[in-house]
Amino acid sequence: MLLSTSQQYLSMPASNPAPDSFGHQYEALRDFTPMRWMERMFGEIAAGDYPRLVDLPCGAGKTDLVFLWLIALARYGMQRPGAKAVPRRLVWVVNRRVLVQQVYRIAQALRERLADSSTLAPVRSGLTTLGADAQPFEIVELRGQTLQDRDWVIRPAAPQLIVGTVDQIGSRLLFQGYGLGKWGRAQHAGILGTDTWVAVDEAHLVPAFVLTLRQIHAKQTSSLESLPLPLAAAFARLPFWLTELSGTPGLPPPTPTPFRLTEHEREDPALRPRLAAEATRRAVIEVPAVEKKQLPGKLAEKALQLAHAGQVRRIAIFVREATAAASVARGLKSKNVCLITGRLRGYERERLADNVIFRRFVGERTSAEGREPCFLVGTAAAEVGLDADADAIVCDFADLPTLLQRLGRLDRRGQLSTSGIVPQMHIMGVPPEPDSAVAEKLQCLAKDLRAANQPVSGALLAGAAWAEADEKQLKAWPLGATRKILAEAAAPNDWSSCELAAAAAPPVQAPPLTDAVLGAFTATTEDRGPYLSPHPFLYGFTEDESSAPLIDVAFRLEVEALRWIDLDDDAESAGDVRAALEAIFTRFPPLRAELHHVSIGAVRDWLKGSPGSSLPLLYRDRDRWRCKLADGSCDPILRALRPGSTLILPAAANTLDGCAGLLKDAGGEAGMVSISDVLDGLQKAACYRRTIAPATGRVAQDGAIAWDSESEASPPDQPDPSWKQTFRQILRVGAVDYTFRYFRPDRAASQQLQYLDDVGCVHGHLTRAAAEAHRLAEAAAPGDAFLDSLLTTAARLHDEGKRFPKWQDAFGRQSAEPELAKLNPRLSRPRPLNGFRHEWESLRHALDHVSPPPGLPVDHAALWRDLVLHFVACHHGHVRPSIADEGLTPGIEPAKQNATRVDAALRFCNLQRQLGSWRLAYLEALIRSADVEASQVQTEDEQAEGDADES
Repeated sequence: MLLSTSQQYLSMPASNPAPDSFGHQYEALRDFTPMRWMERMFGEIAAGDYPRLVDLPCGAGKTDLVFLWLIALARYGMQRPGAKAVPRRLVWVVNRRVLVQQVYRIAQALRERLADSSTLAPVRSGLTTLGADAQPFEIVELRGQTLQDRDWVIRPAAPQLIVGTVDQIGSRLLFQGYGLGKWGRAQHAGILGTDTWVAVDEAHLVPAFVLTLRQIHAKQTSSLESLPLPLAAAFARLPFWLTELSGTPGLPPPTPTPFRLTEHEREDPALRPRLAAEATRRAVIEVPAVEKKQLPGKLAEKALQLAHAGQVRRIAIFVREATAAASVARGLKSKNVCLITGRLRGYERERLADNVIFRRFVGERTSAEGREPCFLVGTAAAEVGLDADADAIVCDFADLPTLLQRLGRLDRRGQLSTSGIVPQMHIMGVPPEPDSAVAEKLQCLAKDLRAANQPVSGALLAGAAWAEADEKQLKAWPLGATRKILAEAAAPNDWSSCELAAAAAPPVQAPPLTDAVLGAFTATTEDRGPYLSPHPFLYGFTEDESSAPLIDVAFRLEVEALRWIDLDDDAESAGDVRAALEAIFTRFPPLRAELHHVSIGAVRDWLKGSPGSSLPLLYRDRDRWRCKLADGSCDPILRALRPGSTLILPAAANTLDGCAGLLKDAGGEAGMVSISDVLDGLQKAACYRRTIAPATGRVAQDGAIAWDSESEASPPDQPDPSWKQTFRQILRVGAVDYTFRYFRPDRAASQQLQYLDDVGCVHGHLTRAAAEAHRLAEAAAPGDAFLDSLLTTAARLHDEGKRFPKWQDAFGRQSAEPELAKLNPRLSRPRPLNGFRHEWESLRHALDHVSPPPGLPVDHAALWRDLVLHFVACHHGHVRPSIADEGLTPGIEPAKQNATRVDAALRFCNLQRQLGSWRLAYLEALIRSADVEASQVQTEDEQAEGDADES
């Protein structure tokens, strides 16, 4: 587990290193001396020679890479521009959603230590030099079903530790970020693909994602040599690094040589208990075959036998499916059970750290621990990256990487092994030995994979070899190879060295990231079609349930109104209800505590059957919500379903057997969320909902939120005096008219009018944006005049189109006022613009008013002008590569508009070819960041001016 405070290597005495040395700063962060391998790796990172593959024994502390990065980055901040560049963002990819919250909390403790320690003042100073503000570095949590703080992406100069899941990080890198619209897709891709170090924890479990990342890395490194000369020096300081952390078989290793322990490092006293555990652990194969439906009961029975024997107290049970995990938990019939699956709702995940049983597994084993046996039951969510330490493991049979992953949770810290006890993992449901034909194929495939040393071609070779196999061989290969390894190897620590180990992982069948595919992904203003999804690039073409894309399901009382409209009697009224619901969920989407996570296959099957096909519901179709009536067809929903899609069902539906069956796939029940759970999350929530039935005047129990007046205080009329009601809707459910009130923080009260130009001593928006662009240019590439003039010019011109009368009128300008830059705070929403885009008018203005700085060579000047024009046109996410007809300036000759539009699209394609997809998106992101920061910053002069106006 990343940054685990329980990961005590040894209480090593302080070595009194020099105050500015790595060892001294590491000790100040961790309270103990670094291991020997950490000293060596830090020296390599500081020299720009980062590891492509970290292959260390389980429990060796490889996730301390985070500390090494942070200290090396601070050194770079103090010594640049002469030092080797270190990326200012570390993106730590966790394979399971359930771990992100846990990692996030531990990282917060690290930041607090960094902020409080006087010994770490040089580290703080180095990070501040790079662009840190209030905190020495930012911590960002990216996982599905969170109300995320998206402000991190507008601070590209700040050092950031970003912790996220494969789907959230991967979809963003591919310009298809789940939950993002036109404005955010390219921005997130550019920030994550530039000046970033991506570290994939337990990389062997996501080989398709690793293959995609290797292709991205290859495109980034190869294109660096062909960059236009004016930008080559700047991007040389903004590298893209990729590191895989894995000690088990998977893809052919990347070049150069993996980072492994030397003989001297294996003698490190801090590593001895872990190396002892690696040599001592044993796997016990339960030979009798067990049918799949009987397996959960057998696993629970075996766990109880071990517990009753009295030799072990902490027993982990691992299975591949969420439904099987729930069955095992029920079969144990014990109160000391912690169930972990990847589909827990948000509020359940957040409370996991407070679970007493969970804490027994992640804490240190003590001699005074004389309590009853406890059980940790889970899917891969509990296996991957979790710093859990079990005395014994019971599990179903799986491929070799998964078994090795589970084994890493057995006596993880070596306390049992060093005391003379042999920890055991019991494997049940082992398949039969493969027949001779399959065994011969296995041997040939293993040799082919061993010979494939190229990081990309080797993986494709594996995919091609599996593609040529018949169905029998395809099913038998990974499990058959694993079965032979387990039968022949003397001990688990010999498994990965067997010849068949390379063939004992599931086939890698991920699509190649061709230029054509990448071009389609980067066209972010086009509607995303259902036939080119980022999901296969993240998880491959697989039927594995653990990597199936998930759909969010929630239950809301508002949707009940769809069940009580009569289209025959009042079609206009039905249309009003549908419009009201679509407006509600556009502005007030469900809170994360309400969401259940269900595999996309289960949702499709449910929609095709009953009651799914007969229920009214709301669903998210690309960037908007749509209603489906009770008698409506499910075909549009089935076409619209994508990873991260959301279905909102009527509140009463959670009592139907069919819905209970749907949620069974999520490993949970169709229960409601307590009002206290929702109120606990209000600090992160974007909105608050209060539902009132006029007959009683009381808050309703609406299927998503339950309020028990006897056990809980009544929820407040509004969560805080600073929040205000921004929407109110009355909807009829049966014979009752419910009033739905929606609240948001009242930001308008503190907002002042923002003008385009300087007014007196108050800087206008364009001036502030140019100043912010200059700051970002200096942070990215100090002293680079080309980049500085490029960004500041684009920022100064980006909102010129807002001077158009149609825009000024829509955003509330009074006739005597200077021209506005932002919405007048007196208006809650702008008046209709009918699609008109101010950035298109800004482009028309820039075409006649932009000229390169004097003295630039002709080719440099042409590049400079094209980039400025592109940044102005796309700073709100359009013109990648097109803009809708209604977005063009009204009243201008269409032929001229079309020529300008074609030129803009060709300009985008040409720039992307020259700079590469991620670097062009990164420069766009800097302009957007300057725009947003200029909209938020209130200088002292502006604040004084606002105070004077109020008085």
